Amino acid sequence: MTPLRLFSAAALLAALSLAPSASAQVVFDDFDDGDVTNVNAFFGGDMVGAGVGPTDGQDGQADAGLNLGVDPGNGGGFAGASVESAGAVDASAAEFLTFYVRPTLDAANLPLSLQVVLQEDTDGDGAYNNAVDDEFFAGVELSLDGNATWQLVEIPLDRFIDRNFVAPGANDGFDYSAVKNVVFVLADMPAGPGFAVSFDDIIFTDAPSQTVVVTPTTTFDDFDDGDVTNVNAFFGGDMVGAGVGPTDGQDGQADAGLNLGVDPGNGGGFAGASVESAGAVDASAAEFLTFYVRPTLDAANLPLSLQVVLQEDTDGDGAYNNAVDDEFFAGVELSLDGNATWQLVEIPLDRFIDRNFVAPGANDGFDYSAVKNVVFVLADMPAGPGFAVSFDDIAFGTGAPVANELPPSLADAPLAFPNPTAGAATVAFTLAEAGDVSVDVFDVLGRRVATLADGSAAAGPVRLDVPAGALAPGTYVVRVLTDAGAASTRLTVTR
Repeated sequence: MTPLRLFSAAALLAALSLAPSASAQVVFDDFDDGDVTNVNAFFGGDMVGAGVGPTDGQDGQADAGLNLGVDPGNGGGFAGASVESAGAVDASAAEFLTFYVRPTLDAANLPLSLQVVLQEDTDGDGAYNNAVDDEFFAGVELSLDGNATWQLVEIPLDRFIDRNFVAPGANDGFDYSAVKNVVFVLADMPAGPGFAVSFDDIIFTDAPSQTVVVTPTTTFDDFDDGDVTNVNAFFGGDMVGAGVGPTDGQDGQADAGLNLGVDPGNGGGFAGASVESAGAVDASAAEFLTFYVRPTLDAANLPLSLQVVLQEDTDGDGAYNNAVDDEFFAGVELSLDGNATWQLVEIPLDRFIDRNFVAPGANDGFDYSAVKNVVFVLADMPAGPGFAVSFDDIAFGTGAPVANELPPSLADAPLAFPNPTAGAATVAFTLAEAGDVSVDVFDVLGRRVATLADGSAAAGPVRLDVPAGALAPGTYVVRVLTDAGAASTRLTVTR
């Protein structure tokens, strides 16, 4: 079964041909006891109704999954299910939320998008309270048909962004040591017959089941000619201004990247850059949008989130026209600091959802054979000093999944902790047999930045110190290489 993967800058390390290892996980709810009394269905707008009950699980076990039945009525409304844990779940060591989803619906129910919301209980009163607790959300586009097939969804936790639906809450960063609810929301549905969406095995884990290695196949703009006249900067709200110009590319080549300079003024406004192709680009054979991003900013500029928008030119008039052309968007949370480090972002195209910012457009599904613009948007910025965000190598590509298997020489997977860390860190694993072992740390570009061990080792537990204090902030891969194979884990360094 091929998983639906959502990647972000900090979570996607496809530049490395290293497979993350299997590891411990925290089960939020697997519904194996057939009990769904901890699940609350909700609906609103022009919805007629929604309800939940047990269903067969993804492994075929009777009454071991959650079924959400929906009557969309006149359409345009929303419905969902909130899954509540008996006590707050500690997912602070995790990097991914994973679950299975199975739709049973009709073509008339499409397009159908799923929003996933995490809610915390930081005050320990046993409930989520939007006045004091945060909720983080991520959007997942389900490109589904009427066949009831279980699909695995794996979302990096650093993909979730701080956007409370009901109230602003504390907005002080999500507390993953106190996850109270996982909420699934279906919004803006078209009118159609009743349908069902089922869920199973909601799990937090620090490693995905597969690594997807993405190969760029169609270049949208690599800026190698130093020309950025096809890029338009924009801003609004309380923004003072924004502009673009060339900068050094991610490979160090002079004037081979795009730089967006922003003055956030009083905060709360938006700014961005629209990159226009000379002619519509055919990305119909692609599965991913890929690009590099490099921030140069201050802690006062955080939190900073990036929205990525694709715009089409279906009528062939040489321009995006929101009256007839669609735009699809995806949100990417950038957990960044002031160090200018290039990071690779790879977003599955089925992650983009049909939400036009300016006008509804055709809303008939995005035409990837006629991609005209790629737009980067920074929104809801806090007040702070001026900063820059650079971009390079915008391309479309295809991905190939690689299953992760623990080599027989390892009795358990390597684990880095604390993670993230601002100082000291440790990597721990267990050797099933004596042999030669090398343990190296790589950055997101695949460069070895530290060697922790290289030589023979006896069977048993191994603990190694990581010189995280000497590493620049960012995401790293710690690889354990043995004669029988390799396994790896991620480590995030902050300041």
